[in-house]
Amino acid sequence: MKKLTTIMLGAALLCGCQSKQEQATHCALCKNPPLEDLAFFAEERQEESAVTRILNKQSDRGAAHDAMLRGAHFNGSELNRLGELKLEAIVRGTREGEPVVVYLDLAEGDEQTAVRQEAVEAFLQVKGISDELALVLVGDNPGARHMATLTSNRRYTVEEGNLTSTINEDSDSSSQTQQVPMVSTTPVGH
Repeated sequence: MKKLTTIMLGAALLCGCQSKQEQATHCALCKNPPLEDLAFFAEERQEESAVTRILNKQSDRGAAHDAMLRGAHFNGSELNRLGELKLEAIVRGTREGEPVVVYLDLAEGDEQTAVRQEAVEAFLQVKGISDELALVLVGDNPGARHMATLTSNRRYTVEEGNLTSTINEDSDSSSQTQQVPMVSTTPVGH
């Protein structure tokens, strides 16, 4: 009896059932359904999860906010796969009815820039974006720049080991001085 059980268990493990038909014909001992029949995996195949939808939407909105293509997005004057993926994300991330704005962060005087601009415009037309809703500009996206101007009215100096912050006299407010503790610039261990 023990020997028969061992043989049957070995046969069940070796049969490698993959489908319901194989289960019925090759291995009467297999009781587990194939993975694709399990609700957990079937649900995942039919539609993307809520988390994946959210991540994809955030990625697309981020691409639309950045809206810049650089030299790495082109092979010569043609869009490469990276450029196509970025443009697709920009299109998906742009709200319906709003223009699709793409900035080419390339040198204005470069002879390939105009050809690359035409390649982007052609790609957007293929994707169904009308000329009225497609705007391809040369230069960086001013909306994606760092807001360094918020602190540009301050001047920083080091006096006797202290970092001093002073509001420039050119600004419209009165000159104020504030001492900030100096952070050591000496590497650790020296």
